[in-house]
Amino acid sequence: FRRVLFRSVASGRIGLPQGSAWDWAETLIGDDFALTADVDLSAAARGVTGGLQVRPDVRVTGGAMRLAAVARPEGTDRVLEVRVGSRDVEVLQGSRTLRWGEPFVAWLRGRRGAGRRERMRLEEARITTSALEVTASGTSDSSEIRWTADLGRLLADAGEVLDLGGIGLAGSTRGRAVVERVPATGAVTAVLDGGLSGFRASVPGLPEWDDDEVAIGARAAGTLSPGSLVIDDGRFDYAAAGDRLEVTVGGGAVVDPSALFVGGWIRAPAGVTAGVVLEGDVARWQARFCRLPGAAALAAMRCGGSVRASAALEGAGERWRVTRAAAEVDALALDEGRFVEPRVVATAAGSIDAAGGGLEVSSAEVLSASMSVRTGGLALLPGGAAPASTSLERLRGRVQWQVDVGRLEPWFAGAEVAARWPAAGRAWGTAEIQDTPAGVNVLLDATGSQLSLSRAEPAAGEPAGRTVWEEPRARFSCEVTRGPVGDTLSIDRVALESSTVALAAAGTIHDGSTVPRVELGGTVSYDWTLLSRLASPWTGGRIDLAGGA
Repeated sequence: FRRVLFRSVASGRIGLPQGSAWDWAETLIGDDFALTADVDLSAAARGVTGGLQVRPDVRVTGGAMRLAAVARPEGTDRVLEVRVGSRDVEVLQGSRTLRWGEPFVAWLRGRRGAGRRERMRLEEARITTSALEVTASGTSDSSEIRWTADLGRLLADAGEVLDLGGIGLAGSTRGRAVVERVPATGAVTAVLDGGLSGFRASVPGLPEWDDDEVAIGARAAGTLSPGSLVIDDGRFDYAAAGDRLEVTVGGGAVVDPSALFVGGWIRAPAGVTAGVVLEGDVARWQARFCRLPGAAALAAMRCGGSVRASAALEGAGERWRVTRAAAEVDALALDEGRFVEPRVVATAAGSIDAAGGGLEVSSAEVLSASMSVRTGGLALLPGGAAPASTSLERLRGRVQWQVDVGRLEPWFAGAEVAARWPAAGRAWGTAEIQDTPAGVNVLLDATGSQLSLSRAEPAAGEPAGRTVWEEPRARFSCEVTRGPVGDTLSIDRVALESSTVALAAAGTIHDGSTVPRVELGGTVSYDWTLLSRLASPWTGGRIDLAGGA
């Protein structure tokens, strides 16, 4: 039994592909030909080594595709018509067989006048599925694309042949894009206007993206050359539910589409400027941004509040200089309201390595009622420049901080514990990470003043708000060095000075196993009475020790 893989009937003269798809179409419309071709996808899958793979775990096993094309005269004009369709596509995903009855139909009709200088004009090009319709018209110098899509149906159709892992999508989208080109100069202008209605997007583990009405607009003017686009003036706008994002670029940014997924796809020579303005609800922006590549960590903590942020950037070759960045957040709520800040103000300046992913902060400050954080120099090294890939081990620089212990207590101990056992006092210090001949060195220093712990719900006969522990002043310091090789961290020193505990030690941390092993040598002295009072939030005050060591 033999099965036909490919059947074709052709007549006339058909030119081979040369140049761009549009250039080839210009060639084809001048020929006289007729072509029909039918492809048996199941036979093709058996005839190709490894089968027809959509991805490593998905193979096409059945279905058919049909292509019909004709170029002919029509009066004094020339006409090109092409139609492509598929049906009964069958896909094997692991051991599961999935079927897609009528995936798509696509066709185009082009026309060219009789004159020698006449160029082909696309009267209509259309791609149609059960959930999507895209149309295009125009010439190589001026074209327009329109689209409409039912996003829920589109996802359902895709789910017939792919395991989407619980992703949900609903709503509809429509819009148009217009591109104008001047061949003599390479100048290009593009305009996009689109929108979403009833948009819902859900991904397991991420907050739901929910926008009833979204308006999206983009404008760009520049120069197109083989392999790159120079943007002299560009703008992107996103508006939904009172939220707004605006991105502007000017001065000749160079975009390389071939590097879009490998980094370094946009270069910013001197003179290029960019600006970003963001306003709106923090929770809604979190839901939108955490779906960006590499940004899933943004979903680790549910946030709330309202934000106003802006940044101004200048090009510097492979880097962007951030000349000004500022943000103000009102009524910031973290971890679903567990931690609330009435107002947070942040400013920063530095530079970004667009290709390598490095970041340098020349100055930054974050101020709130609970804390202040400042730095005069902080760097996040590119991924390949550090021995490990974690962001913490890629950090270098020095940070100064100051906190209100009482306001931060709910964050560490929980709101209920903080209400029963209110803490008070101030703490401040520095954290510094630097490279030394011995390896990466981490130095932490912290000082606490007028620290105290009270009992809000006193026992019988006790006064309300009784202080159970207090420390006039305490200081902690620690220095750790990781060598260039090996899995051992050297604890150069660790010290704690207070009336409750005094510690001075040094040692090593062996972190080559699942459970790190710590070896310390030194001296320690402590007051059991004060330690038991300090542990009251966890023991409930039921344990009372006495003595010292």
